[in-house]
Amino acid sequence: MIQFELESDRSLFEGAMSFAQDQVRNIIEKHPNFYPMHTEMGRWKHEKPVWTDWCDGFLPGMMWIFHRYAGPGAPEADWWMDQAIRYTRPLESRKSDQETHDLGFIFIPTYLRWYQVTRQKELSEVLVEAGQTLSLRYQERGQYLRSFVAENSIFIDIMMNVALIFYAARDLATGCCATSQSGTR
Repeated sequence: MIQFELESDRSLFEGAMSFAQDQVRNIIEKHPNFYPMHTEMGRWKHEKPVWTDWCDGFLPGMMWIFHRYAGPGAPEADWWMDQAIRYTRPLESRKSDQETHDLGFIFIPTYLRWYQVTRQKELSEVLVEAGQTLSLRYQERGQYLRSFVAENSIFIDIMMNVALIFYAARDLATGCCATSQSGTR
């Protein structure tokens, strides 16, 4: 839970959430099934080449945050969950994508949040496979996860992906779906 020192902090946060929800809703309505990556002159561009295709988890990840923020049973929560699922589901095929080192950016904001809401085993299985795929980047000599550039290349942003590997390792070690922070399944 977010802690606010001043009431003005709460209103600032709520204003930012409202603005962000409006922006995401506009993307959904004006550019259905589009995963934004870059703009030109303030406009989303669809035709530019995607050089590593690593941002697709961010938009549905925000939708999962909005779902949680709305609260259980709220009509707005149901709408955000429907949209989050709609934008999360197409990412599943990326679970075996060995061409990117950014699977954590794709799956932690999406499939992990979806799994935390529903506890559906098949969602955890997607996370495990993505973590296993990412673990193939481990370089024994030097003990690091390589980036996409070369065998001896590492970027700091790959640290975001370590959580996905640990999720998969924990799941495989326990032989079942990972547990929540409270220890319940």
